[in-house]
Amino acid sequence: MKRHNVESLLVIPYRFRGEVNGFILFERIENYFNWSKDELSLFNLFAEMLSSLKDRDAAYEMLHQDREKYQRLFLQLQEPFMLFDVLYDKLGQLADVRFIEINEQARLFLEKKGYGDIVGRSLLDVFSVEDLVFKNAMKNVIETGEPQTLSFNSMLLNCTMTLSYFVPQKGQLAILISHISESSEKGRKA
Repeated sequence: MKRHNVESLLVIPYRFRGEVNGFILFERIENYFNWSKDELSLFNLFAEMLSSLKDRDAAYEMLHQDREKYQRLFLQLQEPFMLFDVLYDKLGQLADVRFIEINEQARLFLEKKGYGDIVGRSLLDVFSVEDLVFKNAMKNVIETGEPQTLSFNSMLLNCTMTLSYFVPQKGQLAILISHISESSEKGRKA
């Protein structure tokens, strides 16, 4: 350090995910300097802020990668898949669910049955007829968070199908439709 005329050197650890990842150096050249407690606190705060930004960037990148994986899976599914927001009434009771995302297979299936442009609409708005078995299964999955599979004959969609319900995150419901057996009648619009 003498060779470079460094008289005072302050080394602050830089952390990433709790582990020391490097150091931040502050130096005084050609004259000795005694750092005050306030300056040391500010330097430590600066290092913590940098660490926090690095942690946040890493978390954002992981979230972005997870989102891309989810999107690829969502697009590659060969069965109709729908994602809903859960809607509650003023008393906090389940009132309905709103379509927030559907894959291409779900779009084609519903359009074939006469139900197009459903994203953003509530389930009861799209399908005015209420199926009690369907609604009870949906309510049970939302309340317990436990996945459930239900096979039933939908008079509204004129087909027999298997629905797999699950909660991907709080306030949402996902439904995967499989084993669709078409009835001989054409779909009718509600």
